[in-house]
Amino acid sequence: MASAVKLNASLLTPLKFIKGTPVTEPLPNTVYVLEFWATWCPPCRDSIPHLSELQARYKSRGVVFIGISSEDESAVAPFVQRMGTSMDYCVAIDTSKSIASKFQVRGIPQAVVFDTTGSMVWMGHPMDQMPAQIEKALKTQTASSCCSSPSSCGSAAAPSSKAAATTDPLLATLEAALHKELVNQLQDLSARELKQLMASGKVSSSNCLEKSEFVDALQKRLRVHLSFS
Repeated sequence: MASAVKLNASLLTPLKFIKGTPVTEPLPNTVYVLEFWATWCPPCRDSIPHLSELQARYKSRGVVFIGISSEDESAVAPFVQRMGTSMDYCVAIDTSKSIASKFQVRGIPQAVVFDTTGSMVWMGHPMDQMPAQIEKALKTQTASSCCSSPSSCGSAAAPSSKAAATTDPLLATLEAALHKELVNQLQDLSARELKQLMASGKVSSSNCLEKSEFVDALQKRLRVHLSFS
């Protein structure tokens, strides 16, 4: 099964890097995104700006993108050179032409997200759900960082008064129901309408690229206002 494939040195060995620092083995506490693509694939080329934006956004948080093509270097290298900074992430050639098959890739572009343990957490089209899946993978990074710092792991933080306010079963049920109803309404809006809603409520949308991110940002604001204190 593709989900059983682990990111390790053995998997990365066949890669010949055309751009970026070569990755010979996964770095600790790092999330990796492998994206299978080809120079001749229009949807792959359309995904490049999106991938570059995500790499820029998540670079400081320990996320590394690697675009992998099974084409010859004579096709990939000139393409990458022409793209310049528009293709601003690592690019490599699969010299074995077999890595994609390990993930049962049937079409491209196809992205695979690995958490900090090297486990695959998601595979899909790079334009669909990618930020949410990266955030999911980053949760393993936060956990490992906490456990490596004794000062942050010795005791749990004291519950806030706002958290304590929802211990009443009735209020907790009402809050959950209202939150669910509002989220369902948000899901029915377009990305443009969500952005306008955020602007009217002075909620920043500068880090939102996809509809799911607009909804997530608004949900965070909802949680604040739905707290019964």
